[in-house]
Amino acid sequence: MSNFTKNLGRSMLTCFLLVSLGVGSVFAQTTISGTVIDADTKETLVGVNIIVKGKVIGTISDLDGNFTLNVNQEPPFTLIFSMVGYSSQEVEIREVSVI
Repeated sequence: MSNFTKNLGRSMLTCFLLVSLGVGSVFAQTTISGTVIDADTKETLVGVNIIVKGKVIGTISDLDGNFTLNVNQEPPFTLIFSMVGYSSQEVEIREVSVI
């Protein structure tokens, strides 16, 4: 085998390994889920906007007040909850428990 072929093979193997290692971190996500309720009445709230502070990632609560949000970063980060007729509320997510 010529030196060119050996070097090309090593270069391709190195590129493959670097890409393989980087792909895992690209797909690493944190999933946050919960139910939004009114603090006074304890009723679930429909259509609450939930966004990650400083990002363009968000969701809204469903008809039962439930939400699920996939975030492509590890905690800590802050979620902002907002809805017409209510004051916005910020909640810091420090750690995520695995269920």
